[in-house]
Amino acid sequence: MAEFVQKHVERIIPELEQMERIGLFTRGEIKKVIRKRRAMEYRLQSRVKTKENYLKYIQYEIKLLSLIRKRREKMNCFYKKKEIDQAIAVRITKLFKAAIYRFQGDVRLWLSHIEFCKRMKWSFSISGMFSRMLQVHNKNPAVWLCAAKWEFEENNAPENARSLLQRAIRFHTDVQLLWQEYYRMELIYTDQIRKRREILGVKDTTDVKDAVFQGKIAMVVFNQAVNTIHDVEFALSFLPICCEFDFTEEHANQIINHVQSRHGDKEIVWHVMAKRILEKKNVSSHVGEGLPRHKAAKQLETEAFSVYEKGLQSVHTRKMWSLYLQTALERLQKSKSDKSLKKKIGKIFELMQRASEEDLLAQDLYLEWARLLNTFDKVEEAKELSIRVAQKWSTNTDVWLFCLHLHVQSKTDKETVSTLLNDAIKKVSDKDALPIWKFGVEWTTIACPEKLKDLLENAISVNCPVVSLPMKELYLEIVSLKDGVSAARTLYIRLKNIRPLSLGFFKKMISIENAQLTPSVKHLRTYFEDAILDFGQIDVDLWIDYIRLELSHLKGKPENCGKVYWRAVKKLTPAKADDFVNQFTMLQTGHDISQPEYED
Repeated sequence: MAEFVQKHVERIIPELEQMERIGLFTRGEIKKVIRKRRAMEYRLQSRVKTKENYLKYIQYEIKLLSLIRKRREKMNCFYKKKEIDQAIAVRITKLFKAAIYRFQGDVRLWLSHIEFCKRMKWSFSISGMFSRMLQVHNKNPAVWLCAAKWEFEENNAPENARSLLQRAIRFHTDVQLLWQEYYRMELIYTDQIRKRREILGVKDTTDVKDAVFQGKIAMVVFNQAVNTIHDVEFALSFLPICCEFDFTEEHANQIINHVQSRHGDKEIVWHVMAKRILEKKNVSSHVGEGLPRHKAAKQLETEAFSVYEKGLQSVHTRKMWSLYLQTALERLQKSKSDKSLKKKIGKIFELMQRASEEDLLAQDLYLEWARLLNTFDKVEEAKELSIRVAQKWSTNTDVWLFCLHLHVQSKTDKETVSTLLNDAIKKVSDKDALPIWKFGVEWTTIACPEKLKDLLENAISVNCPVVSLPMKELYLEIVSLKDGVSAARTLYIRLKNIRPLSLGFFKKMISIENAQLTPSVKHLRTYFEDAILDFGQIDVDLWIDYIRLELSHLKGKPENCGKVYWRAVKKLTPAKADDFVNQFTMLQTGHDISQPEYED
């Protein structure tokens, strides 16, 4: 092994001598380079060769090459570039090839080599590298795309790019991205030809019948793609691509005609057709016909809505109505005058009424309908509608919350809100009802404080931990704020006997006690001991906080810390115990003692 290393080191001596001779490096720096390269060569000659060793060697040589260039610029010395710079670059390429030979499955290694060649401006070798890479990674569509992009954008070889994408599609006929990028490439090529003619002063292009110039090759790609992959979303994905160019109006029309003929039963087709009308950039063409701009926009809107109406005749579904109404709501947001706003809101109310009568109005649009009614001072209608929606989707939490908030905001009488709240609690599943219980507590605290205790008692008695556990914590907090810490302590004693319990319940009581001007260390110890009974096996912070209490409280007993420590080590699981020991050690060394001192 040493013989091979020495042989490789001797090969680099001429370039190092040249570096020293022209003053790029000192003799001491040359020796450091030799030592570093010898160490790298030994790693490469070891029995087990790793990718990391190759990469470290490559990285070192690239940094060395970069340093040489910086020193050349600083010294204004550009002699012997072939003997020095070129020799190092060739060595880097050899290292890349050796690494790739051993680790051919690493795509990033191939791409790093290609990127290095780009930096060195060795374009002549990149195409061959991509060819070899594709022999290994022909099942990776991204590699095909990368190779085609290089040929088209950087190597200026559209024929090679076209050939690569055609081969890629033969390997991966079902990969949508390949078809889309092939279509885009053909359009870009056509666009380049058209712009080149403009630069040359050829303005009259009406008689040009060249298939490439007219973009017919791109349409051939589209037709092949949609005949291979029968999916409406895929077919429509070509539309935004062709809209990036200013000569593809006919392309867009052909795509629309295709999806309309083959997928006329899909809601998205009618939606895209209508949106295409609204997004027309040539509103000025309507203006040129003698229409004011706002009337031209209104005419486009009317045309788009007529498309939705035709769509409803063919595809009479809830999704079709939803797309129609979403577009109408978007147009409403763009209204600039009060007159236009009133007309559009009237149209939306009419459409929502029709969809509702046909039982095809989606839940979110029902809620939007109620919001609009409320916004436009039709409060009673909004409240009536919200109740209808809550009855229709009686198990939906969001619907009930919307209904309750609307009634509270409109200052509905307490009895009605209370009835709605009780209905919501009864009909919504317990596992989803926590937001409703929390709303009920907030509203009852303000509107009916005398009923708050009954509501909280009902909440903690729900046979579902999702509701009962957080409501116990909330109950403690409310009682402490209303009636003081003594009442909270009494409630705590009662609630801790009602299972199940959460760690948050004990922590809430500890935080309430700590919030007092004179926290009681006796009560705090009780809370920690109660919490340890249920959660001492799994919660490290609980034990650390207990020890911190004994250390930081003026009435604490630091001598108890050792006992608490050994109890924790015995009770915690092995993994948790290790974590606890680490945190305890930090606490002992003076870290993390953040609690203030208390007096009892």
